[in-house]
Amino acid sequence: MLMATLQVKDVPDDLHRELRRRAELDGLSIRDYLLRLIRHDQQRPPATEWLARLRRLEPLDLGAPAADFVHADRAARDPVPLPEQRQS
Repeated sequence: MLMATLQVKDVPDDLHRELRRRAELDGLSIRDYLLRLIRHDQQRPPATEWLARLRRLEPLDLGAPAADFVHADRAARDPVPLPEQRQS
């Protein structure tokens, strides 16, 4: 199988160090780490396609504003309300 070669020039030193660090944490070479990142990225649709699909979906009627569900879930997990949630 013929494989293409990619070359990335002018990578900032701090970015290269972080890529190397993350690759080492996972026991990978930078090459293998970057290939994994690229494969992961390619499994997701591009943002424009994802947004187009989202716009075609029928809206859901949750029976209440979605924010109410978020607040209820947060209240169940954290009994101390955030400042903007506190009642005066």
